[in-house]
Amino acid sequence: MVAPSTNNTTERSHRAAHDHVRVLQVGAGHIQALADMMFTESSLDLDMKNDLRPNVWNAQVFENLHRFSNYMLYPERGGDSPIINPVAAAVSLSVPIELFDKHAPASEPPIRRVSTTVLLVPSALTLKQLTELTGVLKSDGSFVLTNAADVRKALKAQCEDGRSSWVQDMKALLSDPARFISAKQKAAAQESPKERYTFGCFIQQCCAFAVLVPVTDKSEIERLVRRWERGIPTHAHGVLSNGAQMNREHIGALGFIYRCLCQGFLHRGSCVHVLQWMVSAGVMTPPACFSAARLGHARIGRPSGYGMCMACTVLCVYEYI
Repeated sequence: MVAPSTNNTTERSHRAAHDHVRVLQVGAGHIQALADMMFTESSLDLDMKNDLRPNVWNAQVFENLHRFSNYMLYPERGGDSPIINPVAAAVSLSVPIELFDKHAPASEPPIRRVSTTVLLVPSALTLKQLTELTGVLKSDGSFVLTNAADVRKALKAQCEDGRSSWVQDMKALLSDPARFISAKQKAAAQESPKERYTFGCFIQQCCAFAVLVPVTDKSEIERLVRRWERGIPTHAHGVLSNGAQMNREHIGALGFIYRCLCQGFLHRGSCVHVLQWMVSAGVMTPPACFSAARLGHARIGRPSGYGMCMACTVLCVYEYI
């Protein structure tokens, strides 16, 4: 067997994982071992550069942004289908979020749960399932959902069979994940002995919305804004030529920007969900090379690769105050 090459990024990471996790464990034991490995690697990473990574600032990301901002509710109806911006259908609600207070005195725990008003932006899968459940046309021939307000109302409405709505489920999940899972397991068992609330069901619920959390710390806002203004150096000349235009006056009036609980933002400090909110709110103007006109104006439909997964972050979310 040939050892993984250290010249290849993926194989180098694979080799590092094998060096750290000597014995393959089953289930939760393996997840804990991987978590320990990630913690160790993070502790050893002392590179403090404040630059965006190419995988969160490229044409594909902005193409998904433009396409999802013109989401076609009923693509099978073609040009007759209503088109919405899912950010306009987002739901604002208050949930307890674990915050890390870097200024907390030594006598107090640095992590505490604080009621925080978040913004839930529905995923493409959630919107697809919503249109399938509500149907396409009313008795008079008009569309069931015609605009963002209709979508928001449907997301908050309780199901006809008495089950909780998408928004109610997401609030319960964020408030107390263990209690939420237990309740879902009991409800599934009561419906049918063969029914089970599986891990797949849990992941699907975690991916139902992008959860945007406000950032109010001025120094953190400035750090993030500068990153988006800088963009990333081009491969050919190393010149910064793809930075976004940030409306600092508007940001100052708002007093906050959003971060996201998706794995992309937690790992890279930027994601398509936050970018879409900023563009929709007039906080950001995309760089010319990633504009809708440059990438193709007819970017209407359902985005590809528009990930929403936050399953690994539901149980433990930190924000620097």
